[in-house]
Amino acid sequence: MKSTAEQITENDRFNLDERIVIIWYLQLLIPSIILAGISLIAGQIVESSSIVFWFLILILIINIIYLIFVILRYKHYTYYFTSSGIVIKYGIIRLDRHVIPYSGIQNINITKSVTDRIFGIGCLKIETASNDVLSQEYLLPGLNTAQYRKVVEYIMEKRKFKSNDTNAHADSNSVLSAIQELTREVKDLKTVLSNKKDK
Repeated sequence: MKSTAEQITENDRFNLDERIVIIWYLQLLIPSIILAGISLIAGQIVESSSIVFWFLILILIINIIYLIFVILRYKHYTYYFTSSGIVIKYGIIRLDRHVIPYSGIQNINITKSVTDRIFGIGCLKIETASNDVLSQEYLLPGLNTAQYRKVVEYIMEKRKFKSNDTNAHADSNSVLSAIQELTREVKDLKTVLSNKKDK
């Protein structure tokens, strides 16, 4: 059975789960329904149906614009893996691109709001060791369980591979320094013996 790292090829782009569109849209739809209900009740009280009608049209237009925004946000929110880190790209007007090196990742957590649990998705939170407060935490919202596991397994495999490389490099450095120290001691011993021989 192939490991997750072998299943994913570098630079394959991944999108969030489609259900995140519903969750993002609900953030405006629910308040809109409440506002529409309040305006209908207020319209009955003041008996001004034209104001209520135009207010409801305004709410509808805002919802359509927001739905288009949510769909575009979903389409432009991608992530992919490179040999050195995970890349997260998002944005509609302003495109943000964050490269998170595997070696800098400290913690990986998943958080799930009530709506996330209802729709079976969660938000992956990747924490790094960066000194920059803005670069300490990265979010991948709208991942289903399979996506979450795949991302975590891939990062862990890459981190293990990187740490093995680092250990091998550290081991070779310690061997090299031990050889250099031994060479110095042999030279010192040679100098002492040559001085004794001359006396």
